Amino acid sequence: MIKPETDMAKPETDMAKPDLRAPQPLSAPPLYPDSTPILSETRDLLAERFVHQVALADLHSPLQFWHWLEVLGLAQSPNWVLCLRLEPSDVRIQLGDKQKFALRAQILTHLQDYGQDTLAHWQEENECLVLRVCTEDIDKVGSLQAATDWLQGLDLPLGVRISLGLACPVENPSQLSGAMRAARIAALRALQSPVPVLHVDDLDTLAQEIQDAAAETSLEVEMRGVRRVLAELRHPHRQRAMASLEEDKRILLERLVALVHKARKEGIPGNHPQVSDTRVLADLLQVPDDAGLTAWIDVYGWAFVEAMDKAAEQHRSHTVARAVQYISAHLEEDLSLDTVAGHCAVSPFYLSHLFRKETDGTLTGFIKKARMERAMVLLADNSLTVADVAYRVGYQDPNYFSKSFRAYVGRSPSDFRKRS
Repeated sequence: MIKPETDMAKPETDMAKPDLRAPQPLSAPPLYPDSTPILSETRDLLAERFVHQVALADLHSPLQFWHWLEVLGLAQSPNWVLCLRLEPSDVRIQLGDKQKFALRAQILTHLQDYGQDTLAHWQEENECLVLRVCTEDIDKVGSLQAATDWLQGLDLPLGVRISLGLACPVENPSQLSGAMRAARIAALRALQSPVPVLHVDDLDTLAQEIQDAAAETSLEVEMRGVRRVLAELRHPHRQRAMASLEEDKRILLERLVALVHKARKEGIPGNHPQVSDTRVLADLLQVPDDAGLTAWIDVYGWAFVEAMDKAAEQHRSHTVARAVQYISAHLEEDLSLDTVAGHCAVSPFYLSHLFRKETDGTLTGFIKKARMERAMVLLADNSLTVADVAYRVGYQDPNYFSKSFRAYVGRSPSDFRKRS
């Protein structure tokens, strides 16, 4: 009987398992293991997957992020984020599927002119997200110009508009997802503006302009509308029949009543003579003919609007004065636009508009200026520490106060105290 060899190789199933505690080789992204070479025709698919993951903030670790860059052949992290939106310039224009496909392909090809360091993904059929590695040191103005030049190089069909939201530079890879969200908002806002490219840093400025325009569409616009109606009705060559006279009186009365309501809504007190006295409006209803309406406009109409304008101006100045007084008396508190507006009995929206109109500055800027000026006075008192001064001017963090003071004055609080 033949005995088996003692050193015979063991079956494959009995082979020793690898030590899982030993460091394992870095694996490629899902579906693309190390053993599979990355072909040139698959890089676009990889780029799309990567951009999509950035958009979803779905890269769970820096190790995973940098391995993606290695697979994509990028030596450094993207530092430009763009969002491109493709929209018809007229709602009546409908693009067919073939046109949309051709446009998207053309845009992707045009993006490749940036070089291999540009990654793009069509998140939606009309929205393209782009990550780009830019090695040049370009400031905001230069980046906006570069994006505008790139747009002008596109050969777009008639009736199609493209807007770009731009976020750059992105200093940290962890900021990419947030920058992408901001770029998407900027691209949407750019559709509403005459400029096709909008930088994310300009979002606050654009929002403030929209707020100011919306705030102005209240009392000021209503008064302009009333003045226009008065001028039209007072035109010397206007011919009226009796029926049109009653219609003109009705239209004018509705505009005047709307003006009074707007004045009350903007905070002009209800007991103000211009708001509470309705006898002038009642007299309008008693106007018997065309000559009487012309006389009413000359005697009462223009005077009514001018008096309302004067009342609104006095109220604006009074409201801003109350806001300034409240801020000066409560610098140690947590001041905000909502808090100050509540004290002045107006909306934050309206107070912000008034403050900019009356002072040529923002309310938050005035609060900071008032705090810094109060801090400079308090620092002259050597019995107070820098932290005490910070608390007395509304800063809960003395370190943040010191940074803000240095940015405003040009010196640290301690250095300012020594030199003053």
